[in-house]
Amino acid sequence: MNLKSLRVFIHVMEEGTLARASGRLNLSQPAASRLLQILEQEFGCALFYRDKKRLVPTPEGELFYPEALRILSSIDDIPAFSLRSRRTPSFPCASSATRAF
Repeated sequence: MNLKSLRVFIHVMEEGTLARASGRLNLSQPAASRLLQILEQEFGCALFYRDKKRLVPTPEGELFYPEALRILSSIDDIPAFSLRSRRTPSFPCASSATRAF
């Protein structure tokens, strides 16, 4: 699963159109559309109904939205976790990670 695809999905859910979502992500509209198609292929179902210029979430899209938010929130928290772990001398990965590289 591609993180960019997840971001496109979330932004389309929030913005309602692919044009606005791709603008927020600084992606071309065809690139954002392709990322969304890849995500739908991975799931094996449509996440949106295509209605003229709007994308309307399917029931599957509605169900997946909170999970996508949770996944990206967890990923976005990794830098803060890394910073906290460096400040905690007893954190086991902090010392072994530097030796591995």
